[in-house]
Amino acid sequence: SIAVIGAGLSGLTHALYLARGLLNNDEKHRIVVYDSADRVGGWVKSDRIKPVGMEDDEGALLEAGPRSIRMADLGGLSTTELIATLDLGGEVITVPKTAESAYRRMIKYDGHFHVLPHDQWSLFQTSFKPSHIFQKADFGDILNALNIGERKPIRSRFPDETVEGFFTRLLAPKNKDGSLKDENSPTPAIVEYLASAMFHGIYAADVSQLSMRAVLPQVYHPALTLFQDKKSWLPWPFNIRLTPYYLLGRQGEEWAKVENFKQGERLMLRKYMIDRLGEQITKMVAESSVLSFKNGLQTLTDAIANECRQRGVEFRLNSKIDSIHVQEQNGKAVIRSEGGKKEVFNKVTSSLPSKALQGLLKDTKLPHLAANPSTTVCVVNFAIPAKYKIRLPPAFGYLIPRASAKEGDNPFGHLGTVFDSEAVPGQDSYTKLTMMFGGPYWKPALAIEIASIVLEPHLQDSGQDRSIIDNPDIIKRISVQKDCIPTYTVGHMERMYELHQALKKTENAPLSVLGASYTGVSLNDCILHARRTAMITINS
Repeated sequence: SIAVIGAGLSGLTHALYLARGLLNNDEKHRIVVYDSADRVGGWVKSDRIKPVGMEDDEGALLEAGPRSIRMADLGGLSTTELIATLDLGGEVITVPKTAESAYRRMIKYDGHFHVLPHDQWSLFQTSFKPSHIFQKADFGDILNALNIGERKPIRSRFPDETVEGFFTRLLAPKNKDGSLKDENSPTPAIVEYLASAMFHGIYAADVSQLSMRAVLPQVYHPALTLFQDKKSWLPWPFNIRLTPYYLLGRQGEEWAKVENFKQGERLMLRKYMIDRLGEQITKMVAESSVLSFKNGLQTLTDAIANECRQRGVEFRLNSKIDSIHVQEQNGKAVIRSEGGKKEVFNKVTSSLPSKALQGLLKDTKLPHLAANPSTTVCVVNFAIPAKYKIRLPPAFGYLIPRASAKEGDNPFGHLGTVFDSEAVPGQDSYTKLTMMFGGPYWKPALAIEIASIVLEPHLQDSGQDRSIIDNPDIIKRISVQKDCIPTYTVGHMERMYELHQALKKTENAPLSVLGASYTGVSLNDCILHARRTAMITINS
């Protein structure tokens, strides 16, 4: 018997792969999914809302949580394989990489939109625009600052550091020997104006808190040593040397094993997709930037839950768990739910936030579950009927840099805005925007009024007044997502290694964990690691 705690995307995906691998056999297996809510899906919540008094209207598709899935690398393959096995191909909306919303990303600063370069040509053009935010970030000086000496390690001597600390160390003025001229160097402009905005969009967190090794592992992999070749005629970043893993000793060997495992998994998933979907559709997905569904991402979580039920998985919704106790004498786990009801399981997998899990483990001590804070985001949706002819820039949306808050230009704690009708077209005929507030600037306030102020420039560009927001046919919705995204602070990767070792001990054998608290916050991360954890359980 296996208990899965949490019916969000991670828990549902884990339960589905367990059911596919175990409930078809002759052996007697039992899988139970617990959740304190009255619905499945967790943060994924899609609603088609109609304007007041317009019952014949198609309604606007609004997302309270994530709205699209990025088709990138192994995680994207794993997600696409899941969608294929659920036979959801007819519900999918794909956005090709050639669409403007796929590659046009903007930063809003000082009342202006700054389109970020997406290739070498646009980078070249941007360098000649004196008013672009890249000039504010002293882009030319950045290239010079990266001249850090031949074969001078970019990676710090420390096992981890903040994103802000990494770029400050990398870009601050240096002496000839590569040491910092001033240990108290100010934060580089690229952090204040560019990097801070990017991480507002991903983690709703400040770069002064985020672990470089956890959020940018490609740059900061502990088994890689990056060097700049001072003698090369190529400009940065094309003159970076990468020390091959086979020259890095034991760490390099471990990294190579991980990469070989990922490559095997990648090839297996691609072959499965071609067999299931056909090469043409597989190619189309590979050429897509993001995908979603005609009726929103909840289509995916609902489909997973439906197949789980069909395969015999039991769901205990509205069921709040009070405690989890591991019995040392028989290696089983006892779950006590509200009302004092007890159930015994051979295996318990938690997809809850790590802090919530710590509160349930009364007698079991697992390290670091409360180490990371989480961030709260207020999401405000607007859906405006086509008759108002609101024009949005052909882009995914825009983000707000930290510099705006420091300069007093962002009093509302605005993190960014997604142009939903541009980013995922085809769900309805409305012009849709989603605004995110809070994160490191969380200020409980009148969200609709604040969002209306932020929306005003878009209305004015289309010849409309802010007063139309009060019209009954304009749809507005507020969702406060409390503690929705974990903030991976410095040392996260080391802490996760220690947690993994603790879970391998005999006394903790019935327990496993998965979800955004541990291995990545994206939907792809959640699906991939839920699948992997299920395979480990099945094989054992």
